[in-house]
Amino acid sequence: MPNIRPQERIIPDVRCRQSLCINSRGACRLQAFVVPWVVLWLEFVLIGYGFTRWELNSAYASTVVEATIRASGLEGNLLNDPINQRAMVYLPPSYRTHLSRHYPVVYLLHAFAASVKKTWIEGVDVQKTMDRALVEGLTQEMILVMPNASNAYQGSFYVNSETTGQWEDYIRNDLVSYVDRHFRTLSQPSSRGIAGHSMGGFGAIRMGMKHADTFSAVYPISACCLAMVADLGIDSPGWRRTLKLESREALENLLKQGDLESFYSAAQIALAAAFSPNPTRPPFFADFPWRMENGQLLRNEPAFTKWQNHFPINMVERYRKNLTKLRGLQIEYGVNDQFSHIRVATPLFSQMLTKHHVQHILRAHDGDHGNQVAENMRRLVLPFFSQTLQFEAQR
Repeated sequence: MPNIRPQERIIPDVRCRQSLCINSRGACRLQAFVVPWVVLWLEFVLIGYGFTRWELNSAYASTVVEATIRASGLEGNLLNDPINQRAMVYLPPSYRTHLSRHYPVVYLLHAFAASVKKTWIEGVDVQKTMDRALVEGLTQEMILVMPNASNAYQGSFYVNSETTGQWEDYIRNDLVSYVDRHFRTLSQPSSRGIAGHSMGGFGAIRMGMKHADTFSAVYPISACCLAMVADLGIDSPGWRRTLKLESREALENLLKQGDLESFYSAAQIALAAAFSPNPTRPPFFADFPWRMENGQLLRNEPAFTKWQNHFPINMVERYRKNLTKLRGLQIEYGVNDQFSHIRVATPLFSQMLTKHHVQHILRAHDGDHGNQVAENMRRLVLPFFSQTLQFEAQR
C-alpha cells in the first residue's frame, strides 16, 4: 500500500474492485477457476455496450491520491492565500503490488484561471490518459504530480513574489521534497521531469532553466508569456481598463462580465503581482509595466524592466549552462492558438535556444490553445518522458 498520511485521501477508481480471497484453500482454488471466466464474460458484455478493451483492462489498478503540503514560502503572502496547498498524485498500476519498485516522477503544472481539477482531472483526464498510454505501449509507468498554483488572482505563474509568495520555491523545494518522502520515487534529477499547459508551460520552462539540478526533462505545452509580444505587449486588450481599476472589488465585478478583455485584465494584474510586486502599493500590491499619460500608454520603469527579466526569451543566455544540462526539451504550440503572443513568441524562443546552441525539439500543430492537449499528452508528452527520464536508480 502507498504511504498515505492522514491528511490525504485516495480517490478510488470506480471502474473496478479488487477481489478478496477467503481463507480457504478450496474456496481460493474455486475462485481462481471461476473468476477469470466471470471476468471474461463481463468483458464481452461490456464491450457489447460500447466499452473499449483498454477501458476495461487498464485503469482499474491505478489510483489518484490527494495530498496536502505545507508551503512555507507562502506564509505572510499579501493575498491571504493558504499555506497548506493541495496536489493530486497519480500512482501507476503496479504501485500497490510491486512494493520494492521506485518510479520516475513528472510534475504537471496547470493553466491560468484554471485548476488541477479543470486542467488535469476533467480536461485531460490524466488517469484515463496515462492508463490508456500504458496499455497501448506508449509509455512506461511513472508517478504524475499535479500541484495547485491558483491564488486570489487566479494564477501565481510559479514565480517568487513579495506579494503572492514564494511559489517557485514551493514547487521546487516543498513539493518535490514531500513527494520524495511520501512516495516511492526515484529521487534523482535524471528521473524527474516537468510539463505544463499555458501558464503551466511558462512555469515548466522557467523551472527547467533555473533548476536543472531538480528537473532534467521539460515539456511546455502552448506556453504563455515567453516574450512581451503581440497581445502580451502594449497593444494587449485590457491594458487601458486595467490601469483604471482602483479596487479588488472592481476587478471581481469586471471578471463577472466574462469577456476576453476582462480575462486579459485579470491576467495582467496576476502577472504584475508576480513579476513586479510592490507591497507598498495597494490595492493590487503591484506595479504595471505601462502608465497612462495624456491618453497614451508609456513604459513605466522599473516595472517594465522587471517584466522583461521574467520572460524566458530573455533568460536563455543567462541560463544557457543549465539548459544544456537537460536530458530533453520539447516545446509544442498550436498555429491557431487564440492568444497571438503564443503563436509569435514560441518560434522566437526556439530561435533564441538555437542561437545559444541549446538542443530542443519544436513541434507546431494545427490546433488551438487547448484542443489537442489531451490527445498529445497520450501520444507525445508521456512518451517523451518515458524515453527521456532514467528508470533506474543511479549507483
